[in-house]
Amino acid sequence: MFCLSGISAIVAVGGLANVCILRDDYNHALAASEPSSLTLRFLDKLFSKETLLRSTLYGTKEFAALDPSRIFAIKSRLSVTRFTKSIIDI
Repeated sequence: MFCLSGISAIVAVGGLANVCILRDDYNHALAASEPSSLTLRFLDKLFSKETLLRSTLYGTKEFAALDPSRIFAIKSRLSVTRFTKSIIDI
């Protein structure tokens, strides 16, 4: 599955054409103030609750691995997002 380029309501995460979410969900994730919050917001939108409950990042004997292309998309987006703390937060 690839993101439909003509639909502006859908965004490719991390530049990968096969990892897509709605623009509103994408903007909500980018509004996160911490890298962990951004990651969790993308995880919630890219994986179902059932998948997250029965999977691990790399997989084990008992659990399947999460989709590596989706994980790569999150990492790619995270690497270009800048998180800064204001003087008030310090």
